[in-house]
Amino acid sequence: MPTQDPRYLSTSQVAELLGISTVAVFKRIKSGRLKARKIGRGYAIDRKDVAEALPDYAGPRGLGEEALSLNEAAQLLGVTRMTVYNRVRNGLIRARRIGRRYVIAKKDLPAAAPQQPDHPALQHDYVSVIEYAEIIGSNRKTVLNHINQGRIKARKVGRHYVIAREDIPLAGLFVSPAANRPEDYLSVAEAAQRLGISRVAVFKKVKKGQLPAHRMGRSYAIPAGAVYAKNDT
Repeated sequence: MPTQDPRYLSTSQVAELLGISTVAVFKRIKSGRLKARKIGRGYAIDRKDVAEALPDYAGPRGLGEEALSLNEAAQLLGVTRMTVYNRVRNGLIRARRIGRRYVIAKKDLPAAAPQQPDHPALQHDYVSVIEYAEIIGSNRKTVLNHINQGRIKARKVGRHYVIAREDIPLAGLFVSPAANRPEDYLSVAEAAQRLGISRVAVFKKVKKGQLPAHRMGRSYAIPAGAVYAKNDT
């Protein structure tokens, strides 16, 4: 987990040191009386600049490198802010804590993209929304929003979405073309309609191993070829 960078202070920390309110600190920054670096919607203040405002205070020199907020890092990496935040929390991206915010050195970004993750879902031809979110370090809601916006290619199977393995946008991740495209899968309801049986009967066939299927959320995705083969017999 990232730790508080001792060379930078947040506005609330500076306010405590100077014995004034955070509003007063913001006013000093706005008026140019206190130097600060904009980080997202907040500020990071170098300890040496605090020393100029408070002669009795002394601290180590500043970072001396370009720092990025989570939003700025996300923009450069082409991912969401939540993805960057999750990668920071998981130790995939080096970051420093400044007050309640994280700061990422720009020089650390080239190594920030995760290597091929050891996720069992990548062994399949497609992944569910939850699995996709876990792989890219995001969350289910964000992935669904991106699907609805057309930013993530997905196909609806019943009430769920499936995403082809080859469409997972991870830098450094070699993904071979899927043997079976998502179009080759049917939902339980679609399989039941093709076979002329009930959904419950399809579930039973899956449970007994009589019909191949892949888990998809709380339901299943069934290879269309297996359904057609059953229908022809």
